[in-house]
Amino acid sequence: MSIIFGITLLLSLLTVSYAIPILDGTTAHHRFDGIGALSAGASSRLLIDYNESYRSDILDLLFKPSFGAALHILKIEIGGDMQSTDGSEPSHMHTKEDINCYRGYEYWLIQEAKKRNPNIILYGLEWGTPRFIGENSTGFHSPDNWDYILRWLQCIQNTTGYTVDYLGDWNEKPMGPTDYVKGLRSTLDAGGFSNTLISLMDNDYSLNNLVEQAVQDSDFNASFISVGRHYACDYAGPTVESVLHKPYWSTEDLSMPNSWLGTSCWAQLLNRNYILMNMTSTIAWSLIWSVPISLPFQGDGLMNAQEPWSGYYNGGTDNSLNGPLWSTAHTTQFIQPGWRYLLVSGNGSGLLPPSVGNGSYVTLVSSDNFNDFTIVVEKTVGPCHCVSPGTGYTADGTVEFVIGNGLPGPGTVLHVWRSNETVQFWKDTDIIIPNNSTISIFVPRDSIVTISTISTASHGIPTSAIPPSANFPLPYFDNFDQYPEDTAPVRYFADQTGSFAARSSKFMQVVPADPGPNRWVQEDVDPISLIGDNSLGNITINVTTTFQPASNATGPGAGTFGYTYTQLCGRITNYSGLRNGPPPGYCLALNATGSWLARAGETVLEMGQLSTPFDPTISRILTLTLNNEQIIGWIDTALLFNITAKQYQYGLVGLGSGYHNATFDDFSIVMVEQ
Repeated sequence: MSIIFGITLLLSLLTVSYAIPILDGTTAHHRFDGIGALSAGASSRLLIDYNESYRSDILDLLFKPSFGAALHILKIEIGGDMQSTDGSEPSHMHTKEDINCYRGYEYWLIQEAKKRNPNIILYGLEWGTPRFIGENSTGFHSPDNWDYILRWLQCIQNTTGYTVDYLGDWNEKPMGPTDYVKGLRSTLDAGGFSNTLISLMDNDYSLNNLVEQAVQDSDFNASFISVGRHYACDYAGPTVESVLHKPYWSTEDLSMPNSWLGTSCWAQLLNRNYILMNMTSTIAWSLIWSVPISLPFQGDGLMNAQEPWSGYYNGGTDNSLNGPLWSTAHTTQFIQPGWRYLLVSGNGSGLLPPSVGNGSYVTLVSSDNFNDFTIVVEKTVGPCHCVSPGTGYTADGTVEFVIGNGLPGPGTVLHVWRSNETVQFWKDTDIIIPNNSTISIFVPRDSIVTISTISTASHGIPTSAIPPSANFPLPYFDNFDQYPEDTAPVRYFADQTGSFAARSSKFMQVVPADPGPNRWVQEDVDPISLIGDNSLGNITINVTTTFQPASNATGPGAGTFGYTYTQLCGRITNYSGLRNGPPPGYCLALNATGSWLARAGETVLEMGQLSTPFDPTISRILTLTLNNEQIIGWIDTALLFNITAKQYQYGLVGLGSGYHNATFDDFSIVMVEQ
């Protein structure tokens, strides 16, 4: 007898009675505040580069009500010109004197989300800021940042016509001083943003100090509306509700591959965050995985969209539209912010017992006299971030509920939607509440079931057929003439540190100084922007480059090679900006003295000096040919090296520099003829 069969048989023989939950509308209590997703850490970078027909379908699947994920909340990064996980998002203010509201893509994403769901809630958060914030005072948590945030809010309002609903503090960093938070609140009020509310923490630190400080300082307590925690697992915050009387949210969660593993974990989190911690909102990182390959946390999104050149995208790692967007839909298509949870203590929500196969369920009722209600049941297996009570073994079983006080009674039609690893979000046969008000629903092991009075749900289908996956197109050429000045991202390039933009028909690195103490991660990597995919192996790369002296530079360009340089790289493999050191690939760099350097990752392959005197204001052509194990480099027409190296076989192409104005033009990638 197999172990699993034995366990199943044992459960079937158990005589322990199952107390059928009575769904009593009078226990409705906690306000449901919405399910959302994060566009942050540059995780959405390539989405804007998709052809409009495919892009529109993707956006519909994410934001359109009763269609796909139907998100209630869009949380976005306030760009800060520094590495924030899988790239760098551009700031609206590179320096104190500079402001441009049209940089990047977050304002565009807000417009698209609001176009599909005008009621979507907007939430902004900083990962870091440019160096000038607090440079002469108290650093990140300084009055400079109040003005910086206010200008960002004005930018979003001016570019989109919408007001941001919530602001966090500093992503996964210690909370700012109480005076900083109070000052930010006063600045927002004075600037016309009294309706933009502050949510504190946005990290995984202890809540104790926050609660104590709020109890002791009524002005501080009044300055924020909610408390958020990341990847809370079972970290309950009862004093947030009982002492501060504020909602407790999971302001970043999931971070799992968009396979069934991530889909099932997300289903667990959406139920158990409330059941175990009274969390009334949960936000996934990330909204969509739309970054170049070889970057950290591959596929950690509700969908994948990494090939704007082909138009291919998917909702899961099995190349289908399956994925966490459908476990999202099990909640979001049936429940809206303002609905109320039925209390765990009243058995309206809770963990299911072994006698019916374990799992969890939540019940929510509409805010309009409880005319509608929804039950979401999950028996997913996981694993997830942490082992919660009931997580792990689940079994087939029939779950029963008594539809009690205040809820629609006998004769009411309940619509049933199901998901499992094979088929996700499909409509099953309706249930009609019988005269005894007890409904029964069979819930198999490792599945999700929604039972609801809401009849508008649908499994959305893209209007355009998803094209097949394809390699990055070669030959590739860009002279950067077709882009608007200093606004939208340059096609297919994904900045990792610093900020690159189209200016004067050139591709330019424009950040004059590293973020210093305002960076999100302590690692220090000089600016670089990446393009391509893992098909780029035997190629020749060309670019014309110039640079201006660095004014305030630090970083790995220091030392004999200097701070002012540009570089051209190929076969960058498993890149991460969350570490020190040169890119893991082959790079040719030239500095302002005429010194050149060829590297394979941190290993110096060759170095030399161009003829002197060297004029750094003259444009130079960098060329790098990678042909199997043969690595060849030129500057202009001068052959610098022709060597053999075996470290890297394929990967991304990169353009990089120090923290100074650097320009790139006439960029090309061509395949080496074999």
